[in-house]
Amino acid sequence: SGNVFIVDTTNSRVGIGIAAPSYKLDVTGAVSGAYSAKISNTHATSGYGLLIDAGDSNTESILRLRDKDASLMFDFNSAGQAYLKGNVGIGTATPYRTLEVMDNGASITYPLRIYNDTADGAGEGVGIQFGCDSYGADGVGDEGKGALVYELSTSYARGKFHFLQNTDADRGGAVLADSVFTI
Repeated sequence: SGNVFIVDTTNSRVGIGIAAPSYKLDVTGAVSGAYSAKISNTHATSGYGLLIDAGDSNTESILRLRDKDASLMFDFNSAGQAYLKGNVGIGTATPYRTLEVMDNGASITYPLRIYNDTADGAGEGVGIQFGCDSYGADGVGDEGKGALVYELSTSYARGKFHFLQNTDADRGGAVLADSVFTI
């Protein structure tokens, strides 16, 4: 109750609700039914929220969120890589799969766009790669043995769909030469 606002001049730290702050700003409290902290900018036309400048290597977290038991829930690092524990919903607040994209349009909708704006000729395009074992999870090589690829073949983004399947017993991924069906 006496630790409402603490300034630790020895370590250049500020604590709110904690006697010995561990960070430059340490806010601690048991708040029921509300958030522990809030940042508001009420400027009507250019009110930015929060800016975080941190890290300059791929292993440093810029933003890390943990639950009260210190279990990692979200991590975003300097390489632009993100980890999120649980399901991700785009257009839905209740995703039932690892990634669920929803668009409730009344006609044909395209809630997901996969695009390569540098493709400019045959042999170039964009696709989705599929893999099912632990080799693909380590990030080494190109272990996805199956893929669906859209290959640019002519002007106005016209092209062909290829279903690829690499049956080699190695860590090589599927390439256009592995096409088993083309539309």
